[in-house]
Amino acid sequence: MIQPNKIEPMSHREVAKLPNGATLYCAKNEAGGRTYYSDEIGGGGTLVWDTCLCASSTLLAAILEEERAQRQQMHAKQSTVTPDEFYDRY
Repeated sequence: MIQPNKIEPMSHREVAKLPNGATLYCAKNEAGGRTYYSDEIGGGGTLVWDTCLCASSTLLAAILEEERAQRQQMHAKQSTVTPDEFYDRY
């Protein structure tokens, strides 16, 4: 079993190298599904998704909501910048 912050070499398979330099791993879990981990934080064992805990549509909805919230936050920050401040920064 994979423990947080510890990825055991024989218990998982590498799924993808991520654009941020981290790696995504997948392991079968005790409930019959799959658990996805990355090594983004501290070199291993960061839980990404457990297929037995939620459906892919739930995960996708959470990702889309987070992207929307980040865009809204970025837009709010940009709208408080005056044209002079904008040109000074960029």
